[in-house]
Amino acid sequence: MLAFLEPRSAYKLGQIVQNTTDKPDSSMMTPHINALKNSDYLLGEKKEKLSPNLTKLISEINTTFLSQKQDMLDKNESDLLVSLLRDRTFFQLVSKEITQDIQGQQFRTHNIDALKIISDKLGLIAAMFLLLKILNPDTKQQDDSQQTKEEIDEFHSVWSETAPTRDTLFSWLSNQIISSKKTTVHTPKSLDNLAYKNNINMAEFVKIKQNLEENVTLTRNRLQKMIKNKQEIPPIKSLLDLVPFFFKTFPTSKAFTMAPENLLLKVAKLWSNYDGVAMAIGFAKTFNTKT
Repeated sequence: MLAFLEPRSAYKLGQIVQNTTDKPDSSMMTPHINALKNSDYLLGEKKEKLSPNLTKLISEINTTFLSQKQDMLDKNESDLLVSLLRDRTFFQLVSKEITQDIQGQQFRTHNIDALKIISDKLGLIAAMFLLLKILNPDTKQQDDSQQTKEEIDEFHSVWSETAPTRDTLFSWLSNQIISSKKTTVHTPKSLDNLAYKNNINMAEFVKIKQNLEENVTLTRNRLQKMIKNKQEIPPIKSLLDLVPFFFKTFPTSKAFTMAPENLLLKVAKLWSNYDGVAMAIGFAKTFNTKT
């Protein structure tokens, strides 16, 4: 389960499970990790980062929980769900409390059902995006699972390729806004290179870039004026810290918004509080029909 939430080495996993910053007892960890590899739950050769076998995970969730709902995923839906979870940043960032639950157990007492917890989280996320899709009639509806999977895979690839440029842009944005300089703001050169590489309409790009530079300059000048006048300063740094969070989770969010409604409906049933959301879905559909 920890490998699903936060892929890492056996050494790091040992530190989490044994709740230590020191060297973990490998004699306790290695047999369990090898067992997970042999049963095909974990992937990763020696000295490689461990990662979960998502295909195996979804298959287990399907046969263990969705079969009880008489609403199992078919092969195309399972493949699509694996594609949705290709980037697991969202789960890594929102599921830290699970680690605390593991570490908070009594010594040698383990009552954590990994598959159930993952399923519940997955159901919650699906229910959330399902409601968003139903409440927003303009949301793109895609019936072809294979086409959706290809689009999501392409989106993940593009997002991964542009990661260095995004990191540079975030750093530039943060530094410029909280800077004490009074010179005109200019976007980093890497942004121009990215636009050129991806054949973006340069005329439109220049407008967007100028607008960004003007807004950043304006925000910085306002902040400096507030400091000079000894006014209460808004939590700019905290807000800026949210920007990387949003963009790191964006691939997962985008993938779920592209997912077919029928798939989300099935997966949402994994959530322990699904009965309540089912009522909300019914109200939302009725509201959309009347309007």
